[in-house]
This record gives sequence, C-alpha cells and structure tokens, in this order.
Amino acid sequence: MGLSLLTRNLWSTLCFLILTSFCNLLLLVRHQSRETSLQSAISPLHRQNCTSPESAIPWELSGPVKSRTSLFSCGINSKTRLGFFLQKLSDKLLVHKNDCREMVVYGVAFGMDHMQYILEDHGKIDVASLIERHNRCFFMFVLEEDIGSQTVSADGLDWLVSFPRQVLPYTSMRRNAKILKYYGHFLFPFAETIVWQDAKFRRPDFVTKRPSDYTAMRQDACMSVVALPIHKNTFGKNNVRRKGYQPSFRDHCETVVDALKKRPHVTDSNRTLMKQCNLYEQDVPKKASLDRYLVDTGFIVWNFVSKGCRGFNSVFQCTMSDQLQCHSDRDQVPFPFVLGMMGLHQENPGAQTSTNYLRLLDRSKASRVHITPSSCHWYFTALGNCDAGTDNPLQPEKGPTLAPPKVAVMVAGSLKRFFVNSTAQRVLKPLVQQNYDVDLFLFLTVAKGVAYRQELGYMDLIVPDPIFGSNPSNEGIKATIEGLVRKVGATPTQIVIRDKVELESSRLVRKKRRVARTLFPNEHVDTRFPMLDLRPKAVTRTIIGNQNMLKLFYSLQLLWESLVQNEKVVGKKYDYVL
Repeated sequence: MGLSLLTRNLWSTLCFLILTSFCNLLLLVRHQSRETSLQSAISPLHRQNCTSPESAIPWELSGPVKSRTSLFSCGINSKTRLGFFLQKLSDKLLVHKNDCREMVVYGVAFGMDHMQYILEDHGKIDVASLIERHNRCFFMFVLEEDIGSQTVSADGLDWLVSFPRQVLPYTSMRRNAKILKYYGHFLFPFAETIVWQDAKFRRPDFVTKRPSDYTAMRQDACMSVVALPIHKNTFGKNNVRRKGYQPSFRDHCETVVDALKKRPHVTDSNRTLMKQCNLYEQDVPKKASLDRYLVDTGFIVWNFVSKGCRGFNSVFQCTMSDQLQCHSDRDQVPFPFVLGMMGLHQENPGAQTSTNYLRLLDRSKASRVHITPSSCHWYFTALGNCDAGTDNPLQPEKGPTLAPPKVAVMVAGSLKRFFVNSTAQRVLKPLVQQNYDVDLFLFLTVAKGVAYRQELGYMDLIVPDPIFGSNPSNEGIKATIEGLVRKVGATPTQIVIRDKVELESSRLVRKKRRVARTLFPNEHVDTRFPMLDLRPKAVTRTIIGNQNMLKLFYSLQLLWESLVQNEKVVGKKYDYVL
C-alpha cells in the first residue's frame, strides 16, 4: 500500500509538471502569435519601411507607453540628454501647478520666422481678458539663442520656455517641434486640459482667429480637433471646385507635395511624403478613416481629466511620435491613419466632417474624439465663433450650420469724424447677432486737414471720440478700436492709422496730375478732377474738395486691395461688402 501510494504521488507530480510545461508552451506560442499578428497588422509601417532621413537617429524618449503601429514606446527617459532636460523642465513647470491646473495653452516657435511675432507687440491680442479668464497659463517653447534672458512675450501673454539647441535630437526643427507637440502631458502632468496652438496663431493674419475663451473649445471627448477645410490649400483648386466634393486623403497628399515643390525647405521629407501616403493606403481596412478623419493639427484640445482619457491620449500621442520619427515631419498626414489604428467607431455613421460633427467612441461607447466640421475652421471664422449645436452636436435638430455669410465693413476717413463705439454697437454688433461673420477694414487719418466748407466755421469745433482720450498715440487708437470690435464679436482684420494720406503714392493720381500739368500749366493740378467748378470764388474750395475726395477713395482702394488679399489667403470670398 505504501509503495502504491508513493507511486500514485510520483505519478501525480509528474502529470502536474507535464501539464504545467504544456500550458507554458501554449502561452509562449500564443504570445509569439500575438507578436506575429501585431507585426503583420503593421507591416506597411514596419520600421524597415521608414521614409524619414532622420529615422536612424536613436529615440531618446522610450518609456512605458506603447505605440499602436510598432514596438516603439514613449516616456521620459532621464538617462538620455533630451529626457534628462525634459524631466528637469517638467519639474520647473510645476511652479504653475496651482494657477494652471484647469488649463494650459502652449506651442513651439523654433526659429526667427516665428519669433518675430512673439518679440514684438502687435496689439492684436486682448491679453488682459485672456489672463483674467485663464490666468497666465500660456507657454511658448523657443530656442535659447533666440531670446537670451527674455522670459515673456512682448505683449506679456506667453511664458517663454527656452531650449538649448544641443538637447534637440533632430536637424529638422519642425520634427523637434512636433515631438514636443505630442509630449505636452509629460511636461504639464498637472493640467486637466492641454491645448496645443501652433505658433502661426501669432501671425497678424491669424491672430484674430484665436479663441477669445479657450474653455469654449473643450468638448465631451478626450481629444477635440477641427476638420481640414475644403480649400485649395488642402485639397487642390480643381478638386474643391467640383460640386459636392468630399475630402480625400489622396488629394490632400498630392496637394501638399505640389505645394512643397515651391517651398522645398519647409519639410525635410518632401521627396518621400508620397511614399508615406502610399504606405498608409496599403492598410485597406483603415483606408476609409484616411478620408474621413482628415483634420487640421494646428489647434488640438486634450482632456486629461479621466483615467480613460489619460490612457487613450497617451497611446495616441505615442503612436503619432512613432510616425513622426519614422516618416515625414508633417503630422497632418499620419493623423488620420493613427486615429484609424485606435479601434474607434463613429457614433453617427455616414456623416461627413465638411458639415457634421463627428464623435468617435471606443468599445465601451466612451467618447474619445470630437471632430468639429470644416465649415468652422479658422480659415472661415474665429475659433469658438461657429454656432454649430455644441450642446448636442450629433442631434439632427441641433446639427451644425454651414459657415455663416461673410461681411466686410470698409470705413475710411478722419479720426475726428469716426465714432468707434457707435460703429461697434450700431453696425457691427447687429450683424454679428444675425449670424454674420464680420470683418472690419478701417483707414483713419489723425492729422488736421482743411475741410471743403472750411469757411462755415463749425469744422474747428469737431473733436475726436472721447473714448480715445487726450493726445492718443496711433498705436493706442488702434488698440482701442481693435478691443471694442472684438468685444462685439467682429474681427478687426485691417486697421490702418496714419497721420495723413499721401496721394503721390497712387499711380493713378500721379498720372492724372501729369496730364493736368501738361494741359493746364497755370492751374493747380487738382483744380479739375474729380469736381469742376472754375468760378473764381469756388476754385480754392474745389481744390480742397478734390484732394479730400481723392484721399478718401484712395484710402478705400487700399482697403479694397487688403480685402481681396484676405480673400486669397483664406480661400473664401465675402458675401457682402459695406
């Protein structure tokens, strides 16, 4: 019996060992199968197919977060030069934790092309209002060599955070900037909302497109973006002219490549960008997402409040970093592919981003991505100004409207006769309230001039609008006007304040005066045009009247030229011009 019991125990132990080994073998096979499956799923994007000329540079920021497109990982590796610098920087930024826990807005301006708009105060940003709403929680990462000891932007809005050039791993400053773009959560780990805002929103032609209230840009999702506008700059002139055109990833790639032929130094990968696009299109199951999820990455809102969003955003941002290190430094190209790799589904199938909000959900039906329609892009209106049913964007009865009609208001004349508050409250504000997108083009002269009916006496009694105060500078006048215009929801697109109008700057006036000197050498050159009154008592005032009219219409001509140029920049014509 004892032997039999011992035999049974040995047999049981042997069976257990055999079973355990078999189970471990199954687990190993399964693990290898998963790895093979993963590599198969990402075969078009395998690291051996990288197209970037800098893809061989070692990745210095590996960590616990895994990419969805390779075995690439992300974190703050303090053992590397860049990782050590970012860790120290993150520690320094903790001083803003209490003030900026709710929201941080940041961007990168590497190089003087961007810094020129940061080191000069153009007076186009309502700094006091933004700081009152969001505290001083605006940051701009810059090169140490570009700012010296300066710590804030010229207008006092942005903290300037300097980077020594030697800690940046890539020759391409665009790629260095894009890596930081998708590492904000490591640099500001205390912030519940992190807003990426491109440095181009500092440019005079974009600065008025910034939100006046950044909290209005937050949506019920982990990430909020704006769809690419249907515009010649994004999809090509011939394509967007077609009736009913819908965004196409292929069209976008070809348009970008065509544009790079004129500006080959904008990116380091212009020759291989189309190869990257082809690689993405090989992944057929994700091809629909390439067309549907084209967004403008110039403005992104990240929500890090919930654990689910922190996990989703970290993986998405790591996957984007993976693609930027492997391929082109233009992040709008990989964005729709990476979004397609995140395992999301569309809440409103069939909706298009040109006219509809899109909300992407995960398997648990949690909202992960919110895409605002392209009709609300900053090409067409200021961010936050587009009323497209934000309370419940996917309900048909509260669905998005098309871009509001655009109205340009042109005003030219003397500061003495211009009442800015009345213009803002009685002209601009009613238009805004009627859902018009209103741009103001204004040309004012401040020097005292002679009036057509000077002898009537009342002209000496006219005084400027008291809102400007006594002896205001041209810059002060401009800042006051821009502030009041923005306050009513309009955009001060072109505000020109000059001492006087120089008629000799007009080619047409110079030509007309040359003719007058030839035909009537004994008369003043402005005697006969545009008014003609040769009565002796009227000649003097006629000359004055002619000069005043020429100045007025020359000022309007300059505003009109600025208006036409603005239409070319944004790719959309005004519906009405007043």
